[in-house]
Amino acid sequence: MLLIFASLCLTVWAIAIYNLTIIDIKYLFAAAAVGGIIVFALILLLHKSSYRVIWTFIISIAIGGGFSCFGLLFLNKLFAGSPQTKEFEIVSTGHLGRVSNGNCFKPYAVIDFDGIQKQLVFTCEDEKAIKSYHKVAVTFSKGLFGFGVIRSKQLAQ
Repeated sequence: MLLIFASLCLTVWAIAIYNLTIIDIKYLFAAAAVGGIIVFALILLLHKSSYRVIWTFIISIAIGGGFSCFGLLFLNKLFAGSPQTKEFEIVSTGHLGRVSNGNCFKPYAVIDFDGIQKQLVFTCEDEKAIKSYHKVAVTFSKGLFGFGVIRSKQLAQ
């Protein structure tokens, strides 16, 4: 049970890191699958479970997937290189749901970062201005595994 809780906490942290990482989702699915298979094999070999195999597999995906996705994203961010700045065209804009204080909808802009579409969320102060901008200046670094890690972003004409 402790491993499931730890995996859940790391998954929440991984989501926060994912929001600032330029990565195709297929790599996260692959990391989750590999982590799940490794944990599944370990459970079958080292722990004689009284659960059915399907439940063991689901628990393995939850534990192994959370740990491996977090590990991939955290290590990529931790060992990122020197920052560089580049401007990207805005593909589309929109608004997320209301923030907790209920005063605004958080605006976002979708950019095409070298073939990967990434949604960048901005502050409530940019809610009205985002429609008039056509580019976003992104400061990013290449991480350990080659995925971009966003350091900062701002709207640009």
